[in-house]
Amino acid sequence: CEENLGMPVIFTLASHLSEQLSIQSENRQVRHQENLERKQREEEEAEQKRFEGTCVTVESFIKWKVKFDAERAELTKTIKIDDSESKKLTGRQLFEKDRSLYDSDIKFISGEGMFFFCY
Repeated sequence: CEENLGMPVIFTLASHLSEQLSIQSENRQVRHQENLERKQREEEEAEQKRFEGTCVTVESFIKWKVKFDAERAELTKTIKIDDSESKKLTGRQLFEKDRSLYDSDIKFISGEGMFFFCY
């Protein structure tokens, strides 16, 4: 402090603050760059893990296959139940089942069943 006895104190304070701010700014930039590099490294590692996968052994495959077949069987049962409940006849099946539908269509086409409305 004795070196600053004759000098205005404000200059010393300003230069010290300026120096500290530049040090903090550099530290902040270094931390930011390190964070960016760390995130990039983590993303690359995650990408590599995605390609590694799981080692498959005969036992693990059989265990997976049994579970998969059970899920498929359950799904097939639900689909069959839904289909049987909501099964509707096709147009051909309706005509084959009820001959009067065919006759009514013939009447309609020939004009016997046509109604014209005039407004």
